[in-house]
Amino acid sequence: MNTYKNIGIAVDNTNIDNTIFMACKAMNNLIFSIDQLHIVTARNLNPIEFQYITDHTIYAELEEKFDMALVDAIKEKALSILGSEFEDKINIHVLTGSPAEETINFLEKEKVDVFVVGKKKKKRGSGRFTKELLRRTDLPVLMIPEAFKASWELNKILVPYDFSDHSDKALLKAMEVKAASSTVQQIECYHLLDSPVFDSEMLISTHKIVQMMENGRKEAYSEKMKALKITDAPELVIQTSINNYSALEIIKRARRNKFGMIIMGAKGHSAFERFFLGSVTEKVISKDAKLPLLIVN
Repeated sequence: MNTYKNIGIAVDNTNIDNTIFMACKAMNNLIFSIDQLHIVTARNLNPIEFQYITDHTIYAELEEKFDMALVDAIKEKALSILGSEFEDKINIHVLTGSPAEETINFLEKEKVDVFVVGKKKKKRGSGRFTKELLRRTDLPVLMIPEAFKASWELNKILVPYDFSDHSDKALLKAMEVKAASSTVQQIECYHLLDSPVFDSEMLISTHKIVQMMENGRKEAYSEKMKALKITDAPELVIQTSINNYSALEIIKRARRNKFGMIIMGAKGHSAFERFFLGSVTEKVISKDAKLPLLIVN
C-alpha cells in the first residue's frame, strides 16, 4: 500500500492541536505509516514587523527565546498524546511571515507526503488556508474536524465520483485504505447527476431521459473500473441533483449514512467553476466540520 510516511501537521497552539495529534495516532498504520512527523506553526508577521525584529538585537533575542519555549510546549503536548515512541520522529518548525506562503515553501522543501490541518467549528473563513494549499500545490491534505473523537472508527468511506482523473485517484486511495484495514467494510462511489431543466410540456419524458442518463453512467463506471484494474468495484450510487447543490448533497449523504471519512479529488472537471465559484471540493471544505476529509491530487 502506498501509505503516507513523511507527514506534515499544522498547529496553532489551541485546543484543536490535541485533536489533530489524536487523529494522527488513530490513523497511523491505516492511512499513515509515520517515519517523520513535521509539526509546523506559522507566526503571522508582516515584512515590516519581521524586519524591525531582525534589526534590533534585543527583540531578536526575545523572539528566539519565545520560539524555543514554543517548540518545547508543542513537543510536550504532542508526546502526551502520541506517546514516547514518536519522540525520535517529531520535528517542530516555527515559521515567520505569511502562514500560507511560508508553509507552502516549507512543504515543498521537505517533500512532505500529506499535510494535516484542523477544521474548527463555526469559524468565519474556515478552510481558507486549506484552499490556498490546494490551489498552489499538488499535496494531499487531510482535514480533521474539531468534532473528531478518540472513538472514531473508519468503517465506511464515501468517495464523491465525477469520472475525472482526480476522482479516480480518490477512489484508488480509498481502495488502498480498505485493502490495508480490517475495519473498513464499505466504500461507496457517490455520483451526482445534474438533471436537465424541462418545461411543462416535457415533464412526461423526464423520467425516461434521466433513466437513460443513469444507465449511461453505470456503463461508463463499469468501463472505468476495468481501466483502473479494480476487480471488486465499490457500489456506484447515483442521485439526481436538480439545483446543482453538489457539496450539500455529499455532506448529507455522508452524515445520514454514517460514513467515517470522505475522500475526494482536489479538482473537478470544470475550470469555469473552479475559477469563479470554487470547486465542489472547496465548498465541502467550507461547509463540513463533522468528518475527516482527505483531499488527494
